[in-house]
Amino acid sequence: GLLHRAQKRRRVQAQLIGVRIGCGLGEVGGEFLVYLWLWAECTRATGRKKQAERSLREIAEGTGVSKRAVQSALARLKRRKLVAATRTSITATPVYVVLTPWRR
Repeated sequence: GLLHRAQKRRRVQAQLIGVRIGCGLGEVGGEFLVYLWLWAECTRATGRKKQAERSLREIAEGTGVSKRAVQSALARLKRRKLVAATRTSITATPVYVVLTPWRR
């Protein structure tokens, strides 16, 4: 249905971005795709704070990257302070905010 088409469109967009920039899906390429995908999701968000509540599965499906690669990419992005994540509980879906430290 409609949800399946939206997921498929996101996956294709992420793949096209990957092809355009010529990155393979290695560590750095996967990290870039996750950052770019989250940025797009946060940009679509409404409200004052641009954030996106997404599960690892959703990010993996949206980017075409494995769940394990998404976990690694998110850990590196958090460590580099490019992405912040909050949870209301340990089992809750994280809410991500894409940070732009170069824009002060």
